[in-house]
Amino acid sequence: MPKKPTVDRIDELCRLYKAREKAITAAEKQNSELRDELLALVKKHGFVPPNAEKSKRLEGAEYQCTASFGESVSVDSKVAARFHEICQENVAAEDLFVRVFKYEVKYSLTAAAHSVMAEPFVKGVPRKLRALFNKAVKITAKSPSMKVEARKVEHP
Repeated sequence: MPKKPTVDRIDELCRLYKAREKAITAAEKQNSELRDELLALVKKHGFVPPNAEKSKRLEGAEYQCTASFGESVSVDSKVAARFHEICQENVAAEDLFVRVFKYEVKYSLTAAAHSVMAEPFVKGVPRKLRALFNKAVKITAKSPSMKVEARKVEHP
């Protein structure tokens, strides 16, 4: 069993702990500032890597920095259900629902939803469906993610 520490030893350990805690906070702040600078550079000067349309990349001689700029899409189930009801009540709008939404446990968008809703409606489709669609679907930008890694240098 370790012997009881002296008050001087307790103070020494606590001082060291607080100093390191302060250094970590300062380093995290500096790292955050570097991250913001890198994100701004990638956003402004980066290129879109293959098969990654929501990402941009900057490459140096030794490192590359890839930032991804995603979105989160949510569908208001009650509003989507009302959209479905209106489509079922209206012959001209019958197939619109399945072209825009797919029903799982909750409503989610089809891949073509936004392009379908951007097209002119067939005659007889209630115009209020467009506003209802916009009310049902919310797009929220996600915080960009970023990865900095050493480049794989190919030797000739």
